[in-house]
Amino acid sequence: MVSPVLEQNKTEVKALFLPGTWYNMFDMTQAVVSDEPKYLTLDAPLHVINAHLYQNAIIPMQRGGLISKEARKTPFSLIVAFPMRATDGEAKGKLFLDDDQLPEMKLGNGYSTYVEFFATVSQGKVKVWSDVQESKVALDQGWTIEKITC
Repeated sequence: MVSPVLEQNKTEVKALFLPGTWYNMFDMTQAVVSDEPKYLTLDAPLHVINAHLYQNAIIPMQRGGLISKEARKTPFSLIVAFPMRATDGEAKGKLFLDDDQLPEMKLGNGYSTYVEFFATVSQGKVKVWSDVQESKVALDQGWTIEKITC
């Protein structure tokens, strides 16, 4: 969830957090946990992007680059979000990769890879795995997962 400032000269934004655990995408030690919908006022100076990840999700990320072509060559990291203090649970995420040359995104053309990510937590232990369709493009590009954060 991204909470943008939509008014000129404002340095804070009011955001609605639905029940559950919402992690700050840039500092996973900061989280909003609530049993009911809650409005919070977030600091939003020009250099801050308020982005939060909801529980039970897996988000693949890549490092930045000066141009997107450079960024696309960097390894992936996965952010896995379980509810705060969960002893049992699961999370899911998806990733579609292509060579960035074709105007149409689709599987079956030999230029794309689709990955579904799964994670479980049970008795304090986390297990992460994936199901990959048409892995050739990802393998040819050398795309790997460098780090997993839970």
